[in-house]
Amino acid sequence: MFFVETNEEEISQLKPLDFVLNCYQMQVFTDGTAIYNAFEKHLGTEYWTLQFSLNELTQTT
Repeated sequence: MFFVETNEEEISQLKPLDFVLNCYQMQVFTDGTAIYNAFEKHLGTEYWTLQFSLNELTQTT
């Protein structure tokens, strides 16, 4: 954790990050569950969902 002091002028001069997700994939397991993930283009950081049930996702009520 860190603390930064700034003002409105400094904030207005900040440039937005070029945050781009790529390499999307869904991992499907034999028990009928899956995980969806993607990687950030420049840093390679991985983001993913919790494991979820494909049966529950496709079930109609």
